Amino acid sequence: MEFILTGQDGRSMTLPLNPQEIVAQTGARVETYSVIQLGEIRLPRGVVPARLSWEGLLPGEARRNMPVIRNWRPPGELLDILQAWRNSGTRVRLLVTGTPLNLDVYLESLEHRWSGGYGDCRYQVEWV
Repeated sequence: MEFILTGQDGRSMTLPLNPQEIVAQTGARVETYSVIQLGEIRLPRGVVPARLSWEGLLPGEARRNMPVIRNWRPPGELLDILQAWRNSGTRVRLLVTGTPLNLDVYLESLEHRWSGGYGDCRYQVEWV
């Protein structure tokens, strides 16, 4: 399984280390009407945009040669790409191989923190 992100701006990345899980939220848009003799009636009126989120680790240079690391790039470089996509509102194609996830998304939030002595960056993203 690979997480491949390709922006409309021509930049792309493959996550060097897969997150343990990806959470996908989907739902229907529902309108509620109050009818005097019937009570409350709820009718579906379309769908709300899907939301995807995950937490992960961008491994530092000290871990770049570990067998589980693929397509290593410096964590700061990957964060720069993610922040540029978020700040510019760039549409990104998210493909997770081996799953049905192949969607156009926008980065809604990005949280990151640097930890450990290996130059690692832990991050959390939310896409819509």
